[in-house]
Amino acid sequence: MTPAVSFRTPQKHPTWLPNLAWPVALCLLGLVLAHYPMLLSGFARVQTDRFDTRLNNFILEHGYLWLRGDPAHRDFWSPGVFYPAKNTFAYSEILLSVGPFYWGWRWLGLPPDTSYQLWMLCLGVLNFCAAYLPLRRGTRLDPLPAAFGAFLFAFGSPRLAHVVRQQLLAEFFTPLAAYAIVLAFRSHVSGQRRAWTSLWIALASACVVGQLYACFYLGWFLLLGMALTAGWALALPEYRRILLSFVSTHLVVLLAAAAVSAELMAPMLNHYLQARFDVPKRHYMDVYNSVPSWGAWLYMGERSWLYGWLQLPSTSIHHSEPIGIGLVTTAIAGLGLWRERERPVVRLLTLMALTVLLYTITLAHERELCWLQFNFVPGAYAIRACHRVVFITLLPAALGVALATQQLQRTRTRLAVFALVAFCILEQGRSSPSYSKQQARAEDAALAALVDPKCEAFFLTSTQGATDRYNVDALWVHTVTGRPTINGHSGNQPPDWPFLAMPVNTPEERGKVGEALERWKRLSRIEKQNIQWIQIPGP
Repeated sequence: MTPAVSFRTPQKHPTWLPNLAWPVALCLLGLVLAHYPMLLSGFARVQTDRFDTRLNNFILEHGYLWLRGDPAHRDFWSPGVFYPAKNTFAYSEILLSVGPFYWGWRWLGLPPDTSYQLWMLCLGVLNFCAAYLPLRRGTRLDPLPAAFGAFLFAFGSPRLAHVVRQQLLAEFFTPLAAYAIVLAFRSHVSGQRRAWTSLWIALASACVVGQLYACFYLGWFLLLGMALTAGWALALPEYRRILLSFVSTHLVVLLAAAAVSAELMAPMLNHYLQARFDVPKRHYMDVYNSVPSWGAWLYMGERSWLYGWLQLPSTSIHHSEPIGIGLVTTAIAGLGLWRERERPVVRLLTLMALTVLLYTITLAHERELCWLQFNFVPGAYAIRACHRVVFITLLPAALGVALATQQLQRTRTRLAVFALVAFCILEQGRSSPSYSKQQARAEDAALAALVDPKCEAFFLTSTQGATDRYNVDALWVHTVTGRPTINGHSGNQPPDWPFLAMPVNTPEERGKVGEALERWKRLSRIEKQNIQWIQIPGP
């Protein structure tokens, strides 16, 4: 019998070259798509606005100066803002586990704003790589499908729409946690040594802790996704036996990982709980108004390149932060998940995403359900913007488009696949505002020059507009001068702090601000200290 003859042409190039080309190309394309105002300006412009952007930059800078032992930043949880209130760092994200990607640039001598720009680029690369690894290795996809899925996770339109909230960029711990969980179950089912399973459990736990310290929002959504996935695994008989066997076999390791994770999280959670009882109680309607209805899951926002003209009914009121990924991309993701629904990971992640989708649509029409969630679900009180739950659905969406691209490669010409991928990438494109870095530096320096070095603290207001005009700038004046400030900007404010948006347009209104300042001094017991009130002419 004649042996089979292979007619495959021997490869004359290294096998790693084509494997590396697609992920590198799509990662670079994603960085340009996300940060073109910054990159095309030669880093002269910073995305996006001068409020939350500079707040997040201050948070990272405070962590850096705290590590260096700067006297004005010696208390990590109480920077010199909202003076003399304590524990004010717990009013927002602390970005601790992603701080090293900023601190490194600062230690190299780069200024804070440039380090912040590079930090954003680092997060994009980390998100891409963290998604590419499980898609390429865990799902065993070809380089192009895996890179396309990683692109959607790292640079999808919801992520780009939230560049204005840079704390929401750091989600690379989430796909790593999911991959570690998959590897733990594979190790258990295949009968490998328990040490390997224990290692993957420990890695998954570390990623959960890292995600919570990077961004509480994204960490909470990660825990929500894990809980929903485990719930579906228990509900489906074909997966229930494996899950129960896994838990019973590795119960000690699971409990130990939970205990260590809780101990690592205790410092942050204690400060967050203290802040919750200190700040004014938020109303559950603030949460209800941010719940995405069905139209919001398709809405791309006015800044979308392709869909800026499209208005859908029943969209979320948060049009500045739309959560759609594009009509064609949504269809492709659904097709890929449906065709590969027999895979356990695909089925469970799909059910998790559908549960999130259906629950939010139901929640948008049931105020009582929102009230129950707000008051009784652990941690839900802090989730003010519910539409950001989209980020936990980006992982199954990325898996779906990657699987669909893999399938299309087998049935369609390469040109057709490239055209489809290119269109889906174009669907993610959106315009992004920015501001001048040099102008912000000059204004900070001018304001800092007005602060008396001998004052105990300072308070900046404009003579026109409202008292919040310089609340963000004051954070950086504090950093430059080392003097604490009564101003502040965060997700919450201290009890009885009145300067969020008091009008200062007339002498009478400025007089009321002065009275409020005196009341704040009495309440804070700083009446005899030298507080410098700097009133800056103009808007």
